[in-house]
Amino acid sequence: TYSPEIGESTDCNYDLALLKWACGALLTAVDRLKIDDPLTAKWQDIVTRLVPYPTDENGYRVGADMTSGAHRHFSHLMMIYPLYSVNRDQPDTLPLAMKSTEHWLNGAIAEKQAAGFTYAVGATFYAAFGRGDDALTTLKALFVRRERIGRIFPNTMYAESGQNIETPLAAAQSLNDMLIQSWGGVIRVFPAMPSRWADAAFHDMRAEGAFEVSAVRKGGLTQWLRVKSLAGEPCIVEWPGDAPQVHGTQATPLGKDRYRLDLQASEEAILAIKGVKTFTI
Repeated sequence: TYSPEIGESTDCNYDLALLKWACGALLTAVDRLKIDDPLTAKWQDIVTRLVPYPTDENGYRVGADMTSGAHRHFSHLMMIYPLYSVNRDQPDTLPLAMKSTEHWLNGAIAEKQAAGFTYAVGATFYAAFGRGDDALTTLKALFVRRERIGRIFPNTMYAESGQNIETPLAAAQSLNDMLIQSWGGVIRVFPAMPSRWADAAFHDMRAEGAFEVSAVRKGGLTQWLRVKSLAGEPCIVEWPGDAPQVHGTQATPLGKDRYRLDLQASEEAILAIKGVKTFTI
């Protein structure tokens, strides 16, 4: 099949990642909704027996018969982002994911193949790994005008071969991904904060599962986070460090700094460090 902007390949990682994710999403849906679908066995068979992602000494290849050269596009790394099928919760695959990302990003930059969105998405990759300083450094590199990449204007628009909007939108998303991430059924607040961002706050950002999340960070420490459920779906939040004070519901510890919140639709809960009593932004 075809890896966007790169070329055709056997066992193309772009399509393997999408197929495996899609079948996994379908299996999750039929289980959550208690649906007896006749294709369930086929989806499970694909997830179980699908060929592994082709790799080499540089990490994930484009496909079995094509290595990953210097190119602006990250289509062969879809399993890392935006699908998060390979992620930092998987210690066995994390080194390969980071090696693959740095080979792609550094190669594209070194060979002057990087476009504006290469830097923006590169920042999100680092955010996915929890590497906030690298994410910020990569994002700021977008604003340094170079021969290959275009120019960002004061109104946040961007021009390369012509005006386009994908690069500023990707850059905005990378900022969001430093502040909040939700994948794998877990809401992560301030998951990739640069060391120089000791203070930060956001209000009513959306997380998977139909949640509105607000949070405040001061002196490098999360002070509190508020989660409102819009649909009554299962809710797991990540709260690093000491056990928080919980207001509005019960919080069940799950290990790995994670807590399950039992929220019905329109209910909300607040997690806070001890001593914090004001929850405004």
